[in-house]
Amino acid sequence: MTENKQTITFIATGGTIDSVFHAPSERKKIKEHTGIPHYIQKIIEPHFDIETKEAVMIDSLDMIDDHRIQILDAIEKTDNKKIIITHGTDTMRETGLYLEQHLKDKSKTIILVGSMIPLDGFYNSDAPYNLGYAVAQVQSKNAGIYICMNSQCFAPDEVSKDSAIGRFEFRDAS
Repeated sequence: MTENKQTITFIATGGTIDSVFHAPSERKKIKEHTGIPHYIQKIIEPHFDIETKEAVMIDSLDMIDDHRIQILDAIEKTDNKKIIITHGTDTMRETGLYLEQHLKDKSKTIILVGSMIPLDGFYNSDAPYNLGYAVAQVQSKNAGIYICMNSQCFAPDEVSKDSAIGRFEFRDAS
C-alpha cells in the first residue's frame, strides 16, 4: 500500500522551547540552531515529512515586528498548508495577532506553540506534550491561526498567558 504523506513545516523562532540551561550564568540561553527537527524525527517518529526553517532564534521578549515579518516571509515561502511555529510564550499572542492581520494566504493551518520549560535537559518539561499536541492539532484544524498550549487550542484574540501560574487560558472578555 502506498502511503500519501503530507509535509508539516516547522518554523523555529527561539524561545524557551529551544533553550538550554547555561550553568555559568544560571540562566536559559537560546540555542544557535533549533533542536526541534531532531526531536520530531527521533521521538515522535512521524507519519509525515517535515520541513524546517529558522526565522529567528531569539527570546520572545526581544520579538518586534521586524522579526514577525521574517516569520511571515517564511510562512509565505512554503507551499505547505500545515505549519507549526515554535515560539517563546511571552509574545506568542502578539505574533499570532500580527499573522492574522498580515497573512495573505488564508488557506494554511498555522499553530504557534512553545513551552514554559526548555525541551532539552529537563525531565519535567511541558515541551514534548505541547509539541505532540500541536502536531495533532495542525492535522485536524481548519485553516487559520491558533495557539496551542496547556492542552487547549486558542485563537490569538481569545488567549492570555497567566505568568503567575505558568499557563495559557481563555482571555477574560470583560
